[in-house]
Amino acid sequence: MMNYISHASKMTGRRLPLVRTLLTVRPTLTMGALLTLSALLSLCTFSYASAASNVVKPSIKTTIELPLQGVTLEYKANVRLLQVLDDANASSNENASGSIGYFPLSAQLFDKTNTEANESNKAIEAKKRNVFNQLDAFSVEEPEAKLVKRQLASFQYLNRVFIELDRNAVISQSDKNPLLVSSSNTNKSSSAAIKRASTSQNQAFSLYLPQRPTSIQLMGAMKESVRLNLIEHGTLNDYLDALPNGFVGESADKSVAYVVQPDGVVQTIKYAYWNEQPVYLAPGTIVFMAFYSLPSEYSTLNQDIVDLLRHKVGL
Repeated sequence: MMNYISHASKMTGRRLPLVRTLLTVRPTLTMGALLTLSALLSLCTFSYASAASNVVKPSIKTTIELPLQGVTLEYKANVRLLQVLDDANASSNENASGSIGYFPLSAQLFDKTNTEANESNKAIEAKKRNVFNQLDAFSVEEPEAKLVKRQLASFQYLNRVFIELDRNAVISQSDKNPLLVSSSNTNKSSSAAIKRASTSQNQAFSLYLPQRPTSIQLMGAMKESVRLNLIEHGTLNDYLDALPNGFVGESADKSVAYVVQPDGVVQTIKYAYWNEQPVYLAPGTIVFMAFYSLPSEYSTLNQDIVDLLRHKVGL
């Protein structure tokens, strides 16, 4: 009988209520886990959204000063060169048509953004100090070096951006129409950028759009810097002939000089009677009368001066 009951219990499923209980609990646990997971995901999503909302995206303000026209252009973002040239033209009141009519070869763009990260501006100051220190030391054995330093000290230097500023070229070639971005922004490392993160970034440029110059400038190992009226297709000797005797210093190289064209291109010019090679001197050119036979410790002085002159403001 007992065996029958035991067998019957197995057959009738007396333990089925327990099985049903377990089957009921499992869905309950599963649903609870899903609700808990859903709550956690919602919390994570909220936390992420809150963190994202606290991230401040910096805005960029670009200021372009046109000193020769007395105009300042302001933009609330990075701006392309063509837009600046068009706005400069529209803002000019030089004539009835409002057209600037500048001489493209003499146009200059300078990055004036004043930030600790602007390594290019620091580099210009370093170039200037290096040249002046060399001239001070060299003047002990060559007094005319003082004259050169005095000339250089009368000029202003800024970080020049060497890009094409001829509107005809800019409008016809897309690669010549860049966004104007200060070197202070492009030089930042990612970590430095995070540390200096702010709600705004300001960048400033000076754009010089002059009329066609009517002179060239001679300076260097000579009594003083001088401007001479432009001689169409004139050679360096044509200009030197217009100077008084003895105006060029005894320390000057009498066969080689350096030319800094208005667009910043540097050329070496040979002008002695036995090696003369005519070079086109564009309006606004700077001719540097170099030192002759420099001591080894000042072997790069001429090149250093020329490199500094490329960043001279104005022509």
